[in-house]
Amino acid sequence: MKKIGIIVMMLFSVATFAQRDQMQERKNRQDRSEMTAEQRATLKSKKMTLKLDLNQSQQNDLQKLFTENEKAHDKMMAEHKAMKHDAKADKDRFKMMDRRLDMQLAQQDKMKKILNEDQFKKWKSMANKHEAKKHHKMKKDGDKKWNNKDGKKAEERRRK
Repeated sequence: MKKIGIIVMMLFSVATFAQRDQMQERKNRQDRSEMTAEQRATLKSKKMTLKLDLNQSQQNDLQKLFTENEKAHDKMMAEHKAMKHDAKADKDRFKMMDRRLDMQLAQQDKMKKILNEDQFKKWKSMANKHEAKKHHKMKKDGDKKWNNKDGKKAEERRRK
């Protein structure tokens, strides 16, 4: 009986921690949407300055680059929200993904021009780690949406 009680307590504590992490992620997303593109760019450039030990001119150049990127990101998010309920969204999805990858390539070229060789290597390493972390989270979230038995999304099963 004691063992069952301990197991129940452990399961309850694990569920509590998982919910707290989800709530923190949701809060971070809300905080991001409340800031302007310039504010987000400022924070990004300052974080990058701390991580890569940038000089003032590099920091200013990154500030301009990040401001442009954040404004483009806001525009893309608005387009994405508009397309979300559109019937031809699947056809436009390729164009959207292609444009996003083009923007990433352009950003990489601009970063090469701003940073020195060591800083660029470190930035590239940081970007790869961030991408891997994001991919892992997306995969984990995607697994929750799908049921492996019949291959249908959980949302589709609920609608029926």
